[in-house]
Amino acid sequence: QKTIGIAGKHRSSSVMEPALELEHAIGYSTVCGIICWHPNGKKFLYAAGASVVISDLVDPHDQIFLRGHDAPVTCLTLSASGRLAASGQNGANSDACVWDYEAKQLLYRLSEHDHGVACLAFSHDEKLLCTCGVAADNKALVWDMSNGYIVAVVQATPSPTTCVCWGGFVRDIKRRDTANYQLCTAGNKQVVLWNLDPFQGELEARKVVSEGRGAQVRDYTHLAFSDDLETVYAATTSGDFVIIRVKSASFTGTVPVSRQGIHALAAHRGGLLVGGGDGTVTHLEGQTMHETHQVELRGPVVAMSFSPDKIEVMVGTADGFIYRLRTETLQSLLVCENHSAGLVKVGFSKDASDRCAFNLQSSSCCFQAASILLPPFCCLNFSALACWEGRAGMGYLGAFHKSIVLALHYSLSSFSLLFRLWFFGSLLFSLSLSLPACLPA
Repeated sequence: QKTIGIAGKHRSSSVMEPALELEHAIGYSTVCGIICWHPNGKKFLYAAGASVVISDLVDPHDQIFLRGHDAPVTCLTLSASGRLAASGQNGANSDACVWDYEAKQLLYRLSEHDHGVACLAFSHDEKLLCTCGVAADNKALVWDMSNGYIVAVVQATPSPTTCVCWGGFVRDIKRRDTANYQLCTAGNKQVVLWNLDPFQGELEARKVVSEGRGAQVRDYTHLAFSDDLETVYAATTSGDFVIIRVKSASFTGTVPVSRQGIHALAAHRGGLLVGGGDGTVTHLEGQTMHETHQVELRGPVVAMSFSPDKIEVMVGTADGFIYRLRTETLQSLLVCENHSAGLVKVGFSKDASDRCAFNLQSSSCCFQAASILLPPFCCLNFSALACWEGRAGMGYLGAFHKSIVLALHYSLSSFSLLFRLWFFGSLLFSLSLSLPACLPA
């Protein structure tokens, strides 16, 4: 066992504070399962690079950054009450950080993994945290959240493990809760149900098998227990999800949903939401899991998180879009649009009131100061050369490029997207645009 709470706090205090105050950050890491809607209903958490961001759904200026990682965050989870958050990273310091949400401070730094943290999850009662390492690390650990000690450690199964989910307590033959915890892991062609004795520190594994002849050969990406904890849904890269009966640890069926794999699942009492790699979110319900509604979003769906009452769900895509969807009807509302790749340049207009940023996907964002209604714009990629005039209502672009270019215009007063422009073709050269003098209210 290893005490890491106090050491973790000392280590976090050595991080240098920035000399400039950060007003607002646009962008989030498009990693599977990286968005969490806080139980207070007003905030949501996501990862942006090496930081965990706490953002307000109403006020875009209200952002808090949890800084404790020195490499991009690879996984993020929130406890049931929202009291604790946990995040992991890869690299030399492949730690898992546990955060006190109210204090907005690092509570524990868990430094047992050697090469990276692939996934993590809190138990339903917030007493335990499970962290699973990447293939090179190949360890799964359960941590006591009252003191930061290790409760159990085993070799990760399957290897690599890509997702983990808790399922309440193990039930006896009469389906009554026992003192042991139940959790599920999945990844490379296997799903495993675990029985944890928290007092003895023992983890017993049961591999999920097929009923009758045949075998389910899949790579799994995400797990979700049903509300009654009798069923596990496991998403696959094949575009379907499998249904697992917990009592017998067996596969009972598969349901095809997406053409390009499934990366997110969210179960509720009325059914199941499935996020596909083709950008679709599908609502299924009933014992036959029949489709009731479907909506297509911009980019592959990589994360979903329910609101506290499960009336809405927050959805993140690999193209940098975050949406709010009604659970039953899938009516969508765009929350924000972000960069989904690294930035390579930031430029200012002549009066320094507007700015433009460029990313690796040849898309750019123009940000507008509150005093100017409509800024000029420029939009280019690595091989482009651009200039712009600092006059509201007029923009000038000279750019050579080989791909589609996207210009996104934001307002700095609200950080909302004003409009989007697409440019197509193999060559764009010396383009001048006259724009309206003002925007509609």
